[in-house]
Amino acid sequence: MAVTLIVYVGYPVAMVTRSAWRPPRKRESSGGVPDDVTMVISAYNEASVIRKKLENCESLSFPRDRIEFIVISDASDDETDAIVTEWTARDRRFRLVRMNRRLGKSVGLVEVVPSLQCGLVVFSDANSIYHEDAISRLIEPLRDPGVGYTVGQQRYVKGRQVASWLESVYWRIESRIKVGESLFGGVVGGDGAIMAIRRDLFTPLRPDDISDFVLPLRIVVSGFRGVYVAEAICEESAARSINGEFRRKRRIVARSLGAVLRTPSALIPSRTGWFAVRLLLHKVLRWMVPFFLVLILVSSIALVADGNQISRYLLAVQVAGVGLGALYAIPFLRRFAPVGLAWYFLVANAAAAVGVANCLMGKSTSTWETERSECMPSGRASPCAPD
Repeated sequence: MAVTLIVYVGYPVAMVTRSAWRPPRKRESSGGVPDDVTMVISAYNEASVIRKKLENCESLSFPRDRIEFIVISDASDDETDAIVTEWTARDRRFRLVRMNRRLGKSVGLVEVVPSLQCGLVVFSDANSIYHEDAISRLIEPLRDPGVGYTVGQQRYVKGRQVASWLESVYWRIESRIKVGESLFGGVVGGDGAIMAIRRDLFTPLRPDDISDFVLPLRIVVSGFRGVYVAEAICEESAARSINGEFRRKRRIVARSLGAVLRTPSALIPSRTGWFAVRLLLHKVLRWMVPFFLVLILVSSIALVADGNQISRYLLAVQVAGVGLGALYAIPFLRRFAPVGLAWYFLVANAAAAVGVANCLMGKSTSTWETERSECMPSGRASPCAPD
């Protein structure tokens, strides 16, 4: 019970509260950041969104002679490649790299990034729409030679689907936690939608590695830290449904836990300092919460049978929480925030449990399927906003 409360209440409150009164770390300037930037966009069958993404790239307020854009098509079999080719024909800053077989995002990155000549690499998704100043803000902390990677703020547009709203709430909370982490030694993990690293810190990836988690772990173990840049903003549409979120979170947990198990030194305080504690509380123990919840339920039932009054109250709270989430099955009740949040909590933890099990059984995937609605954010406002 104590671990669950620390993970879901204690740690978030500590990060948000302490960041409110501790001043940000003063950044040491190295006299500037590397001059050139390459944005790498991973894509698989993104015909419905890639044109909007390329237009967004053209609209960024960043010196044209200092940035290039590479789209890695993971053997797309729709019109993605043809659309990108249109851009490469008229703007030399754009380039298409097509994988002949579908092998996953990490394989594509290993194929492309080591050969780049730029100083900084920005990783992005095909449906991530950047605010015009996002690149400039994202790379600014890299003036500090101790910073190895930066992470921007991903915002989910508020669509009509309940899943969109719930995911938006989740990411607002995560953003506040990341601000606190960034101020106190470094943010945990990255975000494939908006993340920058020093190119010379890129290391080879396994096909089933989740790049935006593995690379930050390795960079921290190498002695650098990560900075969360809340002002560097991109927008995405959330998953189409709760089921879509379940599948996405299951994959993320399985691959992320695998990354931690293959980089155990990240959890050793003598190697990474307080980052090890943050990694444990923010990620590893959170993935284990569903198993703790089952243990709490079983122990509560056993103690209630012995007449323990406190366990009776605790069991009542657990049953009420599950019951509240179960009300999501009634369509007209889904509009009520407590019902949606309770159901989202149950689904997220169920996904974490399956993800952990898949990881431990050696079941993982290197490819992905899009789990989002077809509507695209348009920058400052969303065409997917509810009526």
